[in-house]
Amino acid sequence: MISVHVLQTGTVTVRPGQLEGKGWARRLRPLIETAWSAPLPIFAFLILHPEGPFLVDTGMSPRVAEKAYLPAWHPYFRRAVRFAVAEEEAIDVKLKAFGVSPRDLRGVVLTHLHIDHMAGLAHLPPLPVWLSR
Repeated sequence: MISVHVLQTGTVTVRPGQLEGKGWARRLRPLIETAWSAPLPIFAFLILHPEGPFLVDTGMSPRVAEKAYLPAWHPYFRRAVRFAVAEEEAIDVKLKAFGVSPRDLRGVVLTHLHIDHMAGLAHLPPLPVWLSR
């Protein structure tokens, strides 16, 4: 039997302009807006499969709270996004709550390379990672 479990690895608060629209306006508005969205959950997905456990995405890392973790020079990280990730929300801790050791994982599928989808890799041992070009 296969089961899929949603693991929340923190929250992200963004500028409202990031949640709607297309093109350049969607990219530029977050840099000048002053309002913030409500906190949005950051998810990873644990698949318990007969061949072993797999992850789809790894979520965010609590290391985001470290001063030098995000590039200070980048306007997006300075002005348009705020992460909140507690130590107990790290992917390795979340896995243990399901009785899965990170070493038991067979691999990770990354949907894309945004930081809130792949930063949790730092909390896992070396293992196969699959992603599209």
